[in-house]
Amino acid sequence: DSVSATRLSAGYYNLSIIVSGLNSRNFIFSVLNGVPLVYTIKQKVPTNGGQITITGSNFGSDSNAISISISLSYQLQQGPIACSNITVINNTALTVFVPPGFGTNVDMKVQVNDNYVTTNFSYFGPILESCTPPPVAGGLVTIFGSKFGEIRDGLNLTIVPAKKCINISFVEPHFSFSCFMDAGSGGGLNVSVQVFGQASKPVSFSYQAPTITQIMGVDTTGGLTTIFGQNFAVPFFIYIDQNPGRVMLHAQESYLPLNISSGQGFMKFSVSADGINS
Repeated sequence: DSVSATRLSAGYYNLSIIVSGLNSRNFIFSVLNGVPLVYTIKQKVPTNGGQITITGSNFGSDSNAISISISLSYQLQQGPIACSNITVINNTALTVFVPPGFGTNVDMKVQVNDNYVTTNFSYFGPILESCTPPPVAGGLVTIFGSKFGEIRDGLNLTIVPAKKCINISFVEPHFSFSCFMDAGSGGGLNVSVQVFGQASKPVSFSYQAPTITQIMGVDTTGGLTTIFGQNFAVPFFIYIDQNPGRVMLHAQESYLPLNISSGQGFMKFSVSADGINS
């Protein structure tokens, strides 16, 4: 008995084996000459796009014979998006620039001539670096980091303790955005960013510290004075020469009525608002 092999054209074939005149049953097998195979895509892709290396087989040597495209789940109505700058390293490896996007398990189609294979890859999740401190009355903050993408509807924030930050607007797509934070005070708050379900690690931030811009004078017999400034949150304490003072009713975010005892000379004032000192 003998076994022989030959190169077959692409297609489906019947196979049977004869041993000492006895035939096996038929088996159907296929030959897929030139169909590319993808083994690994190790790198994740930044949300603003980036180059990756794909390893596999049957890539050939002609970059012009290869096309690669991706399908983003949130833009399916636009159809496949072409990748660019395809460079064949050898029959088993190539590099390609993947366009901007975000998400995990993103579909990719690698086509060589008329044959193709589908695989998937992932974009990096968001990386959060810092959040500017909001004013006590609430207001604009800027979030800095990377891999935020460029689609506002896919961007969300989680703030602990619970706060809202609305009207998100990109300052620099992928790297920074602004929003309007709820009123609050103090420090030790955490914020994290989610981009289409991929979440960053949280970072801490604080509301702005109180500042004193002006203090109305009072005569030596003592009496009512007013401290002007910003971010006078509740609860707060007034320190006069490092001793607590007494705040009158109707204190506001920008001014504090205060009773001063009789005395003379200069006094040093400071404000501690919800644990953050002026």
